[in-house]
Amino acid sequence: MIRILSIILILTTIGITVGDGQNRVVGYYPDWVSGSMPVEDLDFSILTHVNHAFAWPSESGAVQTYAGMLDFDLNVSIHENGGYILLCFGGWGNSDGFSPMTSSAETRQTFISNVIEICQFYEYDGVDFDWEHPANSTETNNYTLLIEELRAATDTTFNNFLITMAIPAGNWSGQHYDLSELATHVDWFNAMTYDYHGTWTNHAGHNAPLYSSPSNDPDGSCHTGINYLLNSRGLDSEQVNLGMAFYGKEFNASAINASSTGGNVTYQYNQLPAFLDQGWSYHWDDVAQVPYMQNPESTRLITYDDPNSIALKCDYAGERELGGVMIWALGQDYISGQEVLLEAIRPYVSTIDWTTEDAVLSKTSQLSHNFPNPFNPITTIEYMIHEPSDVSLTIYDARGRHIKTLVSAWQAKGNYQVRWDGTSHTGLQSGNGIYLAHLYAGEYSSVIKMVYIK
Repeated sequence: MIRILSIILILTTIGITVGDGQNRVVGYYPDWVSGSMPVEDLDFSILTHVNHAFAWPSESGAVQTYAGMLDFDLNVSIHENGGYILLCFGGWGNSDGFSPMTSSAETRQTFISNVIEICQFYEYDGVDFDWEHPANSTETNNYTLLIEELRAATDTTFNNFLITMAIPAGNWSGQHYDLSELATHVDWFNAMTYDYHGTWTNHAGHNAPLYSSPSNDPDGSCHTGINYLLNSRGLDSEQVNLGMAFYGKEFNASAINASSTGGNVTYQYNQLPAFLDQGWSYHWDDVAQVPYMQNPESTRLITYDDPNSIALKCDYAGERELGGVMIWALGQDYISGQEVLLEAIRPYVSTIDWTTEDAVLSKTSQLSHNFPNPFNPITTIEYMIHEPSDVSLTIYDARGRHIKTLVSAWQAKGNYQVRWDGTSHTGLQSGNGIYLAHLYAGEYSSVIKMVYIK
């Protein structure tokens, strides 16, 4: 069950302090989504940092970007909304310049000077690097030198300049990163805990399973990736963000883990509801803790993440005491004006540090549970309101679609129950499914998972 991570936000003068306790929520914002997902619609009540993608280095150390990408007003807008923005260098297909640029002290210095000039002029709060990937010991050493020299230069030019880095969560490419040395100069690492299956695998596995399914699958999972970075490579957990995939992959296969061809077709999350509307069936893998869908002919399937799996990954990040989560990419979950997957991260955003036993606490309102669970087709949802609030209790399906608002009213402090008879929802007639009950009470929110079994 989703562990509720939204905890008290009331501060008093007798010792309650918000610690370094806010979890990072870092979202990559590619230039090509800005038209369909304007920066004004990004939700900075959830997001903490935006990685503006992509710029890239030339062989000579010049900084190159997509046409018209650098925009002072965009950065000002993010700052006005309480967020931080970093300029991201590299990405798949934009990394060819790293090897020649880092190969000499002269070209590294040229690049560093250009980076500093751009970040000063456009008011970036830092830079993120996504070289995919260094491939030998020479490139490993040169990459480390670049980061060392950039840190030394920015420490004398900026206050609190951020340097972050996307890294693979496995040894195939990860062996070419000197993580122990980089960790002394990099503020945090964005673990690319996705793309575990694709054209390079011989079966239709999950794109980003939380756990390997089957358990002996050699292609890995978020869990094996985090174990690699923390246990094998020695990174501090607070320096690592768990990667979240806001996209899915299609395979030509008869079943999950069956032999396949494909894996090279990707879909943004907001493209996936159309497949379910066309009769594809929704499935949940209890081992991997992620969904997939299959066409009626059982010849194609798509592996992806939905609000439930995203919430479970946030829970996992909390349990492993990671510094935060990372999203590739913002805008891919934008449906009818809502960031459906980003909203599933909301309960994870804040934690709090209690520094006194004498503090008078005002607890958050929260969902307790529903019973029965699993249900068919009626269930009762229990929740608690700890202070008078505007309350909204809403049901969403696994695709993030609004199903029904059960409560929309001002409610006094107390315990409440509400009964949901889902017979009016046609999805309950078509088979098993996962539903999310989302409670908003004032500025607080919490989520529970409900399972319908036909």
